[in-house]
Amino acid sequence: MSGQEAGGEVSRGAQWLDVRTEGSISGAALRFNLLPLPDIRSGAAKLDKAKTVHLLLRNRTLGRNGRFLLVQMGYRVVVLRGGLRSQ
Repeated sequence: MSGQEAGGEVSRGAQWLDVRTEGSISGAALRFNLLPLPDIRSGAAKLDKAKTVHLLLRNRTLGRNGRFLLVQMGYRVVVLRGGLRSQ
């Protein structure tokens, strides 16, 4: 999904999730709901399962791993095409 499409869905109630680590976003202009990949299992409860989760990522591996874990826990997940470059 493109950044523009995802932004439209988020404005209608979907949720952003950033799976980068705190260290990798130091000084970053864009900050979203941060839940680093290593913390997904323990921190996913703060997400609403009734809303689609749009993953923001810096690399495809993080996106694939984050999506896999969240889907296994019952979330609907969309990975932002182009990652942060699409914003």
